[in-house]
Amino acid sequence: MPQLDTSTFSGQIFWLLVAFLILFAVVRSVAAPRLMGMAARRADQQAADYAAAEAARALENAKQAEHEAEVEAAHVHARA
Repeated sequence: MPQLDTSTFSGQIFWLLVAFLILFAVVRSVAAPRLMGMAARRADQQAADYAAAEAARALENAKQAEHEAEVEAAHVHARA
């Protein structure tokens, strides 16, 4: 098998390093910035969604308190 021939190890290691460096350069210059941008956009979207959920929760709590007050007023009016 040519992979196990010790006389070709240096050539194999050379091409392994060349291929690795090319792949590393492509990942570093193209893929990594795209992934980092995607992660930043996702974090921004999550923060916006969380803020919207908190606002909806506050509105729901206010409406719930208003409803409970109306029900209590109806009970008081019914007992009188």
